[in-house]
Amino acid sequence: GRDAELVCSADCHPPCSYTWFFNGVQVANGSVVTMRPVTYTDNGVLACEASSSGTGLSVRVFRVITVADPNATVSIQPAHALPIADQPFSLTCNVSGAQVTSRQWVKDDLLLTASSTVTFSADNSTVFFSPLLLLDNAVYQCLADPGTHWISSAKYQLRVIYGPQWLTVAGPHLLAAGGNYTFACSADCFPPCLYAWELGGSPIGQGRTLTLRQVTHRDRGLLTCRASNTASGLTARASEAIAVMEPITVVAVRPAGQLPIQDQAFNLSCEVTGPVVSRSWLKDGQPLPPSDRTSFSQDNSTLSFSAALLSDDGLYQCAASNPVSNRTSPGYQLLVNYGPETPVIAGPQEVQTGRTVTLSCSAASQPPSLYYWSVNGTRAGEGSVLQIGQVSPSNTGLYTCTARNTVTNRTSSAERRLTV
Repeated sequence: GRDAELVCSADCHPPCSYTWFFNGVQVANGSVVTMRPVTYTDNGVLACEASSSGTGLSVRVFRVITVADPNATVSIQPAHALPIADQPFSLTCNVSGAQVTSRQWVKDDLLLTASSTVTFSADNSTVFFSPLLLLDNAVYQCLADPGTHWISSAKYQLRVIYGPQWLTVAGPHLLAAGGNYTFACSADCFPPCLYAWELGGSPIGQGRTLTLRQVTHRDRGLLTCRASNTASGLTARASEAIAVMEPITVVAVRPAGQLPIQDQAFNLSCEVTGPVVSRSWLKDGQPLPPSDRTSFSQDNSTLSFSAALLSDDGLYQCAASNPVSNRTSPGYQLLVNYGPETPVIAGPQEVQTGRTVTLSCSAASQPPSLYYWSVNGTRAGEGSVLQIGQVSPSNTGLYTCTARNTVTNRTSSAERRLTV
């Protein structure tokens, strides 16, 4: 008894042409078709075909037209039980205001047929789900035929309640003492689950995520997430064992025993505060391999030089690590002590009476040497420079410079004859 207008549209260039078919028979052209007024004879399948002259392609879409009796109503009544997955459930088609001869069910605009889990009552008034599955999530309608036309119910959205399933806990298993760590719990469920956390059986939080702050050894144990579906009353648990380890806090390189002296054995020690799993050594920022003169202890805590050389001078570091931390020491500057080498005396060998004479002595040494002077075997002074003013023939003699290294405890001397 009312007018109805249907519009067909498609994305195409150049613009498509449109042809309408009713129950397979062409009835109109153009993008709009109008029914004035609608009668029961308009029950059927209306199709629109869009054709492109540019591509030569055509596409046809369909719409089932149902003419409703204004005096009759059709509704879907769900079962009293909630629609829970893996449990029985049913939908009933109720018709008022008319006597119907048949009913049909539509799922997502397609005719619903029986299967191993979907059955119908003898008069098709009720559809049974035994059991209800997730694939039964859909929009349902009931079509009722009072003998002259089909009457359609309003759309009923069936949302299957399910879960929790596939529950997982994401987060680290080994924690560093003093650190902050976040764990996440997830489960597939409808409606969304509620989450609660336990550590060692004691409640410690709620929500999908849990953050442990400033962890200590008291935080180790079994961490459990419990997911609850308040609609289905079902719960699930997932757990993971967490352990706590102290991080490495200090790494230092120190000489072990005596100071480094050229051609003598020498050791460097890598001292670590905290549990250590591995150590490695670096020289001047590069990994240090063993050689014919250098070796490492079994746990790499000691670097040994069988005979220290000047070429061993450099910046040494130790890198230490465990599963929760890693740290590299500050650099230790190694300077190999040596010398003194044979001193060199600089100054005149002959000088005239009355002049001032300056003799200087130098010797390669680490650390710098102390210097002593003697003349003809008699101590004459200290320091690298010996100065004599207003010389006379009595100053003629054999001048000796002795260099002494207080670390290596070695001495070396040189002589020079001075004639006045």
